Amino acid sequence: MIEPKYLMLGDWVQVKNPSLGFYNVMGRIIAINEMEGHALSKTFDISFIDDEDHKIHYIGCPKYNVYPIPLTPEILGKNGFEDINDIYTARCTNIHYPCPIFIEYCCANNCLYINDGLIPEPILYVHQLQHAFHLCGIDKEINLA
Repeated sequence: MIEPKYLMLGDWVQVKNPSLGFYNVMGRIIAINEMEGHALSKTFDISFIDDEDHKIHYIGCPKYNVYPIPLTPEILGKNGFEDINDIYTARCTNIHYPCPIFIEYCCANNCLYINDGLIPEPILYVHQLQHAFHLCGIDKEINLA
């Protein structure tokens, strides 16, 4: 489970709710709901594309059914990162300035470097990479397909 305070709209997450038939559905958060005065009542509205009918579906689920998606070399590769000796590199652009941003991710210690500056916390999950991109003004969609 992941705490709601660590998530934003648009974040990729996994939904695990066997009672509803969801075992490992990956989707994006489209709404975060909380009933006033009920700290444990936070729910998420999540959109996902069904593997069988290839249509967009929406589900509402409690926070205890929402899990982070581990950041893997396969996901980095699908998103334009080049593997150089287990260090994944990408060049992105900032939406506000015409200067390139160089990103390096080291799988051995889960460190993210942006323009040679180390992010002080390990990046373990897809939503954390999304947040780093957002904070740097990088308008990049993460592809999980």
